Amino acid sequence: MSGGRARSVRPETVAVGALLAGSALFPWVAFLAFRLPAQHEAHHWRLTWLGFDALLIVGFLTVAWAGLRRSWWFREVATATATALLVDAWFDVSTARSGHELLVALVLALSAELPLAGVLGLAAVTARTGVEQPQRRSGRRPAPTHLRLVHGDRATERF
Repeated sequence: MSGGRARSVRPETVAVGALLAGSALFPWVAFLAFRLPAQHEAHHWRLTWLGFDALLIVGFLTVAWAGLRRSWWFREVATATATALLVDAWFDVSTARSGHELLVALVLALSAELPLAGVLGLAAVTARTGVEQPQRRSGRRPAPTHLRLVHGDRATERF
């Protein structure tokens, strides 16, 4: 932005939007439950899976980089990568044909994807990062900017 203060989004506004979006999905899911075919041929199957696995590669490498640097955004990227692993496990299992393909998907989900998602989720919750922020006079570090709620002209720490 040029010449002005950056605008902040109020968490309450995001909460109302999320509530509306989540509520709107209920009738949509009901509609899809009755209208979607049981089977569908995907024209870009290979591209979809290669792209998603490439996303996982980027996620893992970014987690490694953020972890080694003790970056303040380590938690966010670990959470995003854990979420991607959960989505990967879900779609691997739910799109597998029965028999050997389903067995392989279940083994991968249970032995790799879900445990890795758990480790990343735990790391995201418990990680201590080296957030470099100026000290306050009280000696306490302020919360990172993404953990502050802005009310008018003053920021209030909530976390």
